[in-house]
Amino acid sequence: MDMYYDRENGRNLHLIKNQYEPVLHDMEYNNGTVIKWVTGSDCRVLDAGVGLLPPTRLKGATYLGTQKEDDFTVNVWTKADFIVYREDILSKKPVSWTFYTVECA
Repeated sequence: MDMYYDRENGRNLHLIKNQYEPVLHDMEYNNGTVIKWVTGSDCRVLDAGVGLLPPTRLKGATYLGTQKEDDFTVNVWTKADFIVYREDILSKKPVSWTFYTVECA
């Protein structure tokens, strides 16, 4: 997955690539609006009810250390007993996160 953040304009874009499937575009806005589409198909507009994660999203989180994920060494945090967040140890960019049992990567 490639992620492009434009915090100044209140949006981010995730390009989700799964083997043998077209790229899913996931545009998220600060107001909670989410637009999802695959190139050449109609889009879906959703109201996620929350906006972009703020830069302070890990405030109050518990650091669990480092681990290997795919080809990355990642820092791992958990917060509020419902999310595990992983970021690349070098670039500090998100690698994946798990909400309850739903994997997002």
